[in-house]
Amino acid sequence: MKKSSNNQIQEIKDHAFNLLSYRDRSAYEMKDRLLKKGYQEDEVFTVIKRLKELSYIDDIKFAEKWVSYRIKNKPRGSNMLRKELNSKGIEEKIINRVLEKLIDDDLEVDLGSSLAKKWLKSHKEDLSKLKRYLYYKGFSAAIIYTILNELKINDN
Repeated sequence: MKKSSNNQIQEIKDHAFNLLSYRDRSAYEMKDRLLKKGYQEDEVFTVIKRLKELSYIDDIKFAEKWVSYRIKNKPRGSNMLRKELNSKGIEEKIINRVLEKLIDDDLEVDLGSSLAKKWLKSHKEDLSKLKRYLYYKGFSAAIIYTILNELKINDN
């Protein structure tokens, strides 16, 4: 027997609030989780629309929190942050605005320098591996060379 639409929508809301109790979600993440749970697409969209209206889901705030958390706790370059936000379904224009607002070249160099110093403590001064490591962490070639110059590591 199929549940009535109102009961189903309430169940979806309850599940959505449960997911939000763990951490903020982008609209895309929420939609994906609810659809995987087996809920009807039109009812999921109704719930997500309502959660947006009530500001429980806000992709701009989500992206800002994500980037701020990463800067503070798990530093990454802007390329990696862009990739992470993209995988969470954040629109390109929002990603650009948030990264422009929260990260500039100086901050990115500082973040990369601290990662490089930490990496160098447990590795030989292998320049190619250090550059690969920083690239993997999302730093551009220009930022990596600035970091190497700042740390006085020669690229010979």
